[in-house]
Amino acid sequence: MEIGDAAHYLVTQAGTAGSLFYGNLDVNRVAAVGHSQGAGGATRAALSNPALIKTLMTFSLPITYWLNGPDIAQLTRPASIVDPAYGGNPGGELCYATAWLAYQLLGDPTAATAFTGATPELVANANWPGSAVK
Repeated sequence: MEIGDAAHYLVTQAGTAGSLFYGNLDVNRVAAVGHSQGAGGATRAALSNPALIKTLMTFSLPITYWLNGPDIAQLTRPASIVDPAYGGNPGGELCYATAWLAYQLLGDPTAATAFTGATPELVANANWPGSAVK
């Protein structure tokens, strides 16, 4: 719950006069991102806070059994689940992470081409075998 609690705290601070975050955060564009155990926490935050968390991005999400409750299939928001162990170029994952967040949070049409269209760039990229979009 810590990731969800932190997101709610920041939303509150963004609307609190005198706070360092006052007026400096777009509370309508929130992502939960995590690696390994943090990926599980980010997933739980997205599942528990669907109105706040607009997108999820995980790297090396452990076995979803360890989410202790919610099922990842219950996600109602777009998600990018990256596991370099099953294909992909770990050195290049940050490019797709940046593109995913620009696409999901900013609506960037160029970034969207990595994940959308008849032939998404991610799926056609030989460095990312086994990639899929749905």
